[in-house]
Amino acid sequence: MDEFGNVSEPFISKGTVTAQVYLEECVKKRFLRFICKYHKTEDILFWPDLASAHYAKIVIAYLDAQNINFVPKKENPLNVPQARGIEIFWAECKRAYSSRLKKPKNLQGFKLICNVISKKVGRDLGKGLMDHCFKILREIGYKGLRTVMMDSTNN
Repeated sequence: MDEFGNVSEPFISKGTVTAQVYLEECVKKRFLRFICKYHKTEDILFWPDLASAHYAKIVIAYLDAQNINFVPKKENPLNVPQARGIEIFWAECKRAYSSRLKKPKNLQGFKLICNVISKKVGRDLGKGLMDHCFKILREIGYKGLRTVMMDSTNN
């Protein structure tokens, strides 16, 4: 998802996502196409979660080769969902899916529904989520992570 609410096609599969699968299916087929469609690579800061496939050597080498800036693992804080709009995005997608009365009969139907839901949630909430994310990140930069986390639990 970008700061305008545009979302890429979600990758949905059965089983564990290995570094090679993540690189081919997520980074090359979806992420890179998404960036090229809406942005210039030098304008992007990719902020992955801490899944091991996201920081695998082959993925990091590929991102570096493509000149894509990303948050290094050592600078990617644990458990700060309030600073990541994508966490709220996925929670809203899950809520929208759970509220459906009719569930899909197969994986293909599930993929179709997820694609529709993610585009709708991105349109409805994306810009606001990303604006909020920038605000939280600035606050963390000024006040420190601990202060911002304590402020958010008191509200």
